[in-house]
Amino acid sequence: MHGRVKIRTSAEQAEARRRELSKKLKMYRQLMTEIYDLVDNDPLSEVILNKTYTILSENSDFSTLWNLRKNVLSSLNENLQEEEMSKYVDSEKSFVLKCLKENPKSYSLWLHRQFLVSLRPDLTSVSSELELCGRLLDMDERNFHCWDYRRWLVARDNSTVTNEDELQFTVTKLSSNFSNFSSWHYRSKLLEITSKNLEAHVLTEELGLVRNALYTDPYDQSGWLYYHWLLTPHLQNSETKFEICYLSRKLQQIILVFPSPMMQETLNALSVKICGSLSRGVWNTPISYSNASKLWTFSFISTSLPPVGSVTIDISGDITVSLTLESDSEKLLLTNEGDYKIQDVLSNEIQMLEELQEVEPENKWIIYTMIVFLALANLSDNFEQIESLMRKLKGIDPKRNGFYSDWHTKLKLKNGLLNNSHSLDLSHSDISRLLYSELCCVVETCSLSNNNIRRLNGIQLFICLKEINVDNNQIKSVEPLSQCRFLRKCSAENNFISSLNDVMTLQECRLLKYLNLKNNPVIIELNTITDARDFFPIIDQFNDVTYE
Repeated sequence: MHGRVKIRTSAEQAEARRRELSKKLKMYRQLMTEIYDLVDNDPLSEVILNKTYTILSENSDFSTLWNLRKNVLSSLNENLQEEEMSKYVDSEKSFVLKCLKENPKSYSLWLHRQFLVSLRPDLTSVSSELELCGRLLDMDERNFHCWDYRRWLVARDNSTVTNEDELQFTVTKLSSNFSNFSSWHYRSKLLEITSKNLEAHVLTEELGLVRNALYTDPYDQSGWLYYHWLLTPHLQNSETKFEICYLSRKLQQIILVFPSPMMQETLNALSVKICGSLSRGVWNTPISYSNASKLWTFSFISTSLPPVGSVTIDISGDITVSLTLESDSEKLLLTNEGDYKIQDVLSNEIQMLEELQEVEPENKWIIYTMIVFLALANLSDNFEQIESLMRKLKGIDPKRNGFYSDWHTKLKLKNGLLNNSHSLDLSHSDISRLLYSELCCVVETCSLSNNNIRRLNGIQLFICLKEINVDNNQIKSVEPLSQCRFLRKCSAENNFISSLNDVMTLQECRLLKYLNLKNNPVIIELNTITDARDFFPIIDQFNDVTYE
């Protein structure tokens, strides 16, 4: 066990222990044989309670034996009067409590305790059970089994104890130790019931409580995790269920990007209306191997978007979107990180974090949270400060650099889209793979040059892509680009592309006019071909050769 000094034993002591264990094993095997014989002949015999008692006293995690006891007790409950059954229930509770004192974190024990309460709730005092929980939590305040049992009891009987009483109980536990994550977690579950939308006065009270924890010990993660739970979801518009909504007359499509993968059945259940009239169409995703995707396109069938004039599109169902096109040919809704409901709260929290950082400049939790809130407030305006904080965070916490780099890439990508949704420049960005490609669904011109990209997997989600530059990377295959049907210009100079068959897949790009593959191994094979148009009859320029 951790923290215990190893005590060396003599040969005589080791032999004595071996004999003792051998004796216990013999008794254990004999008892188990007797129990299984009983179960075969009479699985509801009361004798099973006595036989299993001995083994469970030594090993309370033996769930099979607890299940045998459940069967016997259930049978007795059907046949005995209340007074007689009460004796069995009280005896079983005492036995479980005895075992809990030795093994307070046993799943089997807590489940059996729940069984006893459910079996005869009329013979159980909820107050006594809550008092038991309190005593056990005094012994170990982080015993999540006990917290779960307490939450289960309160959910069963709100007449004895209310959720408000339990909120006060968590305050009591937190007052003695702010590092009690189980108490923070229980508090979050209670607030989801008592104040689903976190009214302003509730939020103010919770922020006051958690700030005390952050100032008391800014390096303890328990308070920070609750702080993030408290604020982040409620700063954003809860009605927004998509990240991007794009409507295009030219494509005659609606493009939706969701925070998490959506099933096609969900999309098929949506109603799409043009100026109030129901429109038929087909939902598709560029991901051919799955019917769950973050990116979905709706192509009109029965109707089409008029080439000019105002038009309103309404999508209703589990997702609600309303877009109005005026004279423009397209409309983009990007739910950027500034779409929140309580800006004044966010501003105050950023100020509080800045003050706390002056005291603790090397605290990763402060820096991490500041980045989250600055991005929520206004990603574009705060991007330089975010970049500076991100560099500092990577230096302070190098073990999580992979996570921070991926997160940094997403922020860069979103910032680029906010500045120009159709053009994206992520050159010299230290990117090793394509992340969050679904957010690039409306990008037409993209530069990913001078990075460390090895694969173009995910590029098929750039469904509007016309021009791409991936020079000076480590790419071995351009085959994923063959799925970009609008691609006209591709530069992949100075990579590791070696297969001619792989390059030939770009023939699927019917609009491709420019292709640059200089300084790739495959160019040796291509140079033996007198005219690249043998393979790409429609291109105008291949490497430095321009065709007339």
